[in-house]
Amino acid sequence: MSERSGSLAAGVVEASLDRDSGKLRVHKVWMAVDGGTVVTPEPARNNIESGIVYGLSTALHERVTLSDGAVDQSNFNNYTVLRMADLPEEMHIEFLDRDTPPTGLGEIGTPWIMPALANAFAQVDRQARLPHAVHAGTGGRPC
Repeated sequence: MSERSGSLAAGVVEASLDRDSGKLRVHKVWMAVDGGTVVTPEPARNNIESGIVYGLSTALHERVTLSDGAVDQSNFNNYTVLRMADLPEEMHIEFLDRDTPPTGLGEIGTPWIMPALANAFAQVDRQARLPHAVHAGTGGRPC
């Protein structure tokens, strides 16, 4: 669940863990959003989906490392973000039908996705950790 700019949202993910490679994969995402009257539904949906992708990228791929006090990453050749092949197969966004003033939807898709992902993998395996914890101490090498 998340709250942002007067909007409320709740979501769940369907995910899997490849135990051999340790790769986490999100297959489906469902999210219900109470953003008051939604004036432009398709752009609002697109904005929320991009927030979900941004949150998944942060949880699964992005990492900044330092060497001698300087950031190791300089561009996308050595700073990994979520790629098209890693996107969820389905994202279902539903808006509550409300006759109330519009509220902000710009970032409502991001805050809930990381805890939802952690909860999904806790159900799969109580010992599962997100990549940041699993690969800590790799000296800035990509995982």
